[in-house]
Amino acid sequence: MSKLAFCELDKANAGEWIPQVFDILYTNMSQIAPTGNARKEDQAMWQSYFLPALEQGKIQVVLAYAGETLAGYCQYSVRGDTVLVEEVEIKPEYQRSMVFYRLCQFMLQTVPENVRYLEAYADKRNRDSPPILKTLEMQKIGQNKSGTGWHFRGELAKAAERFRR
Repeated sequence: MSKLAFCELDKANAGEWIPQVFDILYTNMSQIAPTGNARKEDQAMWQSYFLPALEQGKIQVVLAYAGETLAGYCQYSVRGDTVLVEEVEIKPEYQRSMVFYRLCQFMLQTVPENVRYLEAYADKRNRDSPPILKTLEMQKIGQNKSGTGWHFRGELAKAAERFRR
C-alpha cells in the first residue's frame, strides 16, 4: 500500500475534494442503505447540509490519503467534552487495511485535550460499524431522530487504547 498521509480539510479548496468525498460516501452507503433516489438527488441533499455545516465550522473533516489517492475521510464535530464522529468512510479497496487504524491515530492527535467522550451513529442496516464501535468499548445509548440508526457513546480514553499499540 502507498504511504498514508492525513490532513485537515482546507475549506478554501473545498471544490476539489467535495466530489471525491461524496463519491466515497455514496459508494459505501448505496450498498448498505440505498435511498432509492438518483445519485444527483442524494448529492444535492448531502451538499445542502454538509456545505453550510462546514462553512459555519459546525463540522470538521480529516482526509486520508494513500499516496496521491483520497482513500477515506472522517467527518466530526466537537461539542464541549464530546467528539461526535458523524462519518468515517473509506473506499472499498482500502477497507480492512491500515487506513482506518492510522486515521484514528491521527484523529487522537487533533482532538482537544478536554474531550472525554466519544459518540457515533451507525445505520441499523450497517452490520460492520456496530461491532467496531463495541470493540472501542462504546455502548448503544439510543437511536437517531429518524430511528434508522443507533447512537453509541463511550469514553475516549478507553477507545484510544486500541490505537496506542
